[in-house]
Amino acid sequence: MRTVSTLAILLLIATTAQAMDPAPEIEWEKTYGTVFYDVQETTEGNYIVSGRKWYSDLKKTVFLYSPSGELLWECGELEYPNTIHAYAVIQLPSGDFITTGYGISGISTAQYSLSIHRVSSDGQTVWSKLYELDDNCKSYGYNITLLPDGGFAICGEISPAEEMNQAWILRTDSQGDTLWTREWGWQYDDKAMSILYIDNGLTVLIHGSTSTTPGGPHLVRYDLDGNMLWETDIPVLAGEYGQDMCEA
Repeated sequence: MRTVSTLAILLLIATTAQAMDPAPEIEWEKTYGTVFYDVQETTEGNYIVSGRKWYSDLKKTVFLYSPSGELLWECGELEYPNTIHAYAVIQLPSGDFITTGYGISGISTAQYSLSIHRVSSDGQTVWSKLYELDDNCKSYGYNITLLPDGGFAICGEISPAEEMNQAWILRTDSQGDTLWTREWGWQYDDKAMSILYIDNGLTVLIHGSTSTTPGGPHLVRYDLDGNMLWETDIPVLAGEYGQDMCEA
């Protein structure tokens, strides 16, 4: 196993263990009737949330709440006729927000496609992309990070054949246009859950396996041109599910 000397990373692993510390006191509690996938505190002290909500034919995926939980605005990718899910959201230095997830397009045959959606600081769509691939090829975006050139790196999964899911890494320019993509995985149910820009490269947390390692969390390192530099499994976490990571 490679020793990652230049990186300090915390992994969030999904297990059945319960925290021993007592739960913090609840300051307030609200019910919204919305599916939430990710929440981040903004530079203004509000909360930006990604998820999904339907109002008749309108789909909302990005929500801004005040520190007390009051809805300030909501936004959605309205040009797509069907369901949109936003799994992750980050705030950009401009104050705008960017999300990734997936959309379902097509009329006779549903097409699940990775999506990226940029929203202004006042809740207006700046642009959105739906990455439609070949027929019967599905893709999903689970995490996104900003790059120094203003572009983005996204990770998720692609399903080019039934029961053969592969981890998918995608780099775009600042307008969401694809620069390169990479696939990773050996058997099935491989997916890239989290991606970080660190030390002029991309570190990706992947759930999956190779021909020589069991299923479980892997760390995979790419340079910004999409060349794989190294990969490593985490033997003590074999069989667990890697959900998220952050730089420590």
